[in-house]
Amino acid sequence: MKYKIDYSLLAEINLEKILLYIAKESGDKEVARKFFSELTEKISILAENPYLFNFPSEDILRYKGKRQLVFGNYNVYFSINEKKKQVQIATIRHGARVR
Repeated sequence: MKYKIDYSLLAEINLEKILLYIAKESGDKEVARKFFSELTEKISILAENPYLFNFPSEDILRYKGKRQLVFGNYNVYFSINEKKKQVQIATIRHGARVR
């Protein structure tokens, strides 16, 4: 059974900041669009099987039941609500970013 994917407000805000940063640094909005397309394609895997992805190394995130999808230099943190068949994207952040 498919899971519904929902983004938290924080995940949406962080994704927008990431896309703006990529567009600015590359000087090309198309690079940001390509990143967005590839990232959302990877995230769509969660709808089929969110259990493919492991728990993160950070203790606090594991304790909160978060899982981690790694996409290039970025980490997508999410939780699974089995009752609702829902995947909640909590946040998206650069792997080098300090907690």
